[in-house]
Amino acid sequence: MTIIPISSLTDPFVTLLKQFCFITVSLAVLLTYSSAAHSSNTKSPMLKVAYKNFYTHLRKLDPQTLPRLHFAFGFVLPESKALCPLDEVFIHTPKKDIPIAIFNTNRFSLPRERALKLADAEVYIRFKADFFEQHAVTAEACDLSVRLEADLLQHTTLSVPDLQALNADFKTFFDNMGIGLFSFMMPETQGIKIHLQPSNTTDGDTTDKPEELFHGVTIANGVVFLDDNWIGRNQQALDLSHVSHITAWLDK
Repeated sequence: MTIIPISSLTDPFVTLLKQFCFITVSLAVLLTYSSAAHSSNTKSPMLKVAYKNFYTHLRKLDPQTLPRLHFAFGFVLPESKALCPLDEVFIHTPKKDIPIAIFNTNRFSLPRERALKLADAEVYIRFKADFFEQHAVTAEACDLSVRLEADLLQHTTLSVPDLQALNADFKTFFDNMGIGLFSFMMPETQGIKIHLQPSNTTDGDTTDKPEELFHGVTIANGVVFLDDNWIGRNQQALDLSHVSHITAWLDK
């Protein structure tokens, strides 16, 4: 087992202030590489990350007061920002292993449990090997990426009240993060951004094109921008079948 040297770690809170709701952290300060295997695929690259490093982010989001939000964790190559494809994620404790679901966005969320931090739990992440062969890099090249987004796991549609409540949750999160010395650095929310799934339609088929799903709003590069006024006036539930994920729309 090889341990990557620990260097000075920038306070994730300050990093969050600078990067708003999307941050990356160098794995050189987080990771211990392990040859331990959880599944039969022992050739795939695997990383072992202390749960406490994720908890640093998780503790900023109380599921009781902001139940519609979660942090989505992933790993990216720093230069291309390409997501390192995940094959398996689980939390390891002395008593048992806890499997973690991988989203179709190639990210995952973790439970906010102080007991896991106190128990020195570890998060094992197994990647798909062919990605690193194609890019001629190792898993060490990937950086941890953290994204604040809507928790849509139990939803196929978003009702009018739920959409308004989600927008309010984003506002509350950034308002709370802006309290104190660094308040001037925090952005304000203008609404939400709906990130659409890549279209699988042919050139002659417009059924699933974004223009057919949303009317009277700005759509750019597969992202639908819904401002506060539109959300307040909207009277229809949103179909989430074409939605990849939802994030806050922040001012610059």
